Amino acid sequence: MKRKRTFVRLGVAAFGFAASLSLADADEAVAPPASAPPISNEAVTLQGFGMQNPLCREWSDGCAICLRDEKGAARCSTPGIACQPTPIVCRQAKAQ
Repeated sequence: MKRKRTFVRLGVAAFGFAASLSLADADEAVAPPASAPPISNEAVTLQGFGMQNPLCREWSDGCAICLRDEKGAARCSTPGIACQPTPIVCRQAKAQ
């Protein structure tokens, strides 16, 4: 029974130590600079790029590829888990 109490005390002490570390870091959090304009979700997503560029038939960020179907809807692949996206580019324009 004495051993169980020791483990409980160690657990409580470890939790208290971890909590104190996280609270110490909370004071050091810095707000993002106010000078940077907010970026809309449409500007950074593959779907948003497709909506802003209706004449683009295929576009990619290097991780996923989106294609516009015959009805004009965007269909995008799923990116790999470790992929680092690059700026989105139109890879093929619609035939006029």
